[in-house]
Amino acid sequence: MKKVYISDLHIGDGKGKDDFSFDSELIEFIDQLIDVGCDELIIAGDGLELLNSSVVMSLELSPFVPDTANVSRALLESIVTQHEDVFQAFRRFSKKGRIIYVIGNHDYYLLFDDNLRKQLKEVLGGSERVSVLPYYFDPEMRILTLHGNQFDAVNRLSVDTKSKRILMPFSEYMSRYMFEHFDSNLLRINVPEHILKDYHNVSPILDVFKWFQYIRDFYDLEFDLMDLWNKSFVKMLKTDFSKAWLKANYPYMRVFTGLFVNRYGGMKIGERIVRFVMDIRTVKRTDYLFKSAKKFLGAFRDNGFKSIMDSRYFVGFQELPKVVPSEISGCIMGHNHRSSLRIVHVDGEKKFYANPGTWKPVVEAIDGSNGKAFEKRIELGYVIVEKEGNGFHIEARQVRKLNDVKL
Repeated sequence: MKKVYISDLHIGDGKGKDDFSFDSELIEFIDQLIDVGCDELIIAGDGLELLNSSVVMSLELSPFVPDTANVSRALLESIVTQHEDVFQAFRRFSKKGRIIYVIGNHDYYLLFDDNLRKQLKEVLGGSERVSVLPYYFDPEMRILTLHGNQFDAVNRLSVDTKSKRILMPFSEYMSRYMFEHFDSNLLRINVPEHILKDYHNVSPILDVFKWFQYIRDFYDLEFDLMDLWNKSFVKMLKTDFSKAWLKANYPYMRVFTGLFVNRYGGMKIGERIVRFVMDIRTVKRTDYLFKSAKKFLGAFRDNGFKSIMDSRYFVGFQELPKVVPSEISGCIMGHNHRSSLRIVHVDGEKKFYANPGTWKPVVEAIDGSNGKAFEKRIELGYVIVEKEGNGFHIEARQVRKLNDVKL
């Protein structure tokens, strides 16, 4: 029994911020899975880039989850048309094995649109061979698969305290707002096209401040990218959505938002505070997905499991995941674009957490450069799990690429 996990492909419609360009690599990968007799292919969220598709970006910006009922067919067709050979490969695989598509935050519209789910099943191989789920628990392998955005405040859904309607993730609102108020300005001043895509891929996100300065120096730009971004971001924080989101997620922290939006250098103070928090997290090497996985696996006892089963993490789900720690041997998540494979010891039993990584480029500061030099990292990752007697054989692999050359 062999199962393979991939995540965060972000296959889009070829427009705007879509930078998936690994069709041939993905097709070759899927055909290899067929050749080696893979029984199941699990996509651990964000397989498709719906959030930044041209269809969604054309919808009116609202604080709440958009209604895709009238555009669902066009939404998926625009992506399939751009990557027809990839979807043919998925359909070839589905004739031999099953495909499990777990929903993430860049494709969360699938949670609310039944027609969109049905259409996705058909383009991947048919409803008898394909499942589209908010999470997946494999009782045979005893592996729980979630995307992981549920445990990332800015990338999960939340409920408006006033209207009780579901608010879109902060990251989605920010992406669409900045597209209208920041990206559009860059287009007018003829900034190199790749900059519009690359700044969304900077990791960690707060390094975007350094990246703007790096780009300004590298291209000898006269205008201040950071100042332009700051002004757009501050305006966004004053919107009704930002107020509603803060009230829903951080009701006791709203008083501090003045540090970020006041007229007297507040944004700079806010930036320094957030940087300080991020530096502390870096020193402590905090991995919130690993910590969340350990709670599912029972490493923090009953209190840890109860805390991770909080309903606020699963807005949009029909029900909480039906799992208990004693039944879970492994937990697999995507979302943070970081390949990982770690052992978790629970009462003498070896369990595991794994992350397949991403097929999306990541822009990072070069080690030792202090943010004065950046490079684009491309690692096409996946996780293989094979049943061996009463145990598992698990591997996390990546194909690294630099300037389109495989390493």
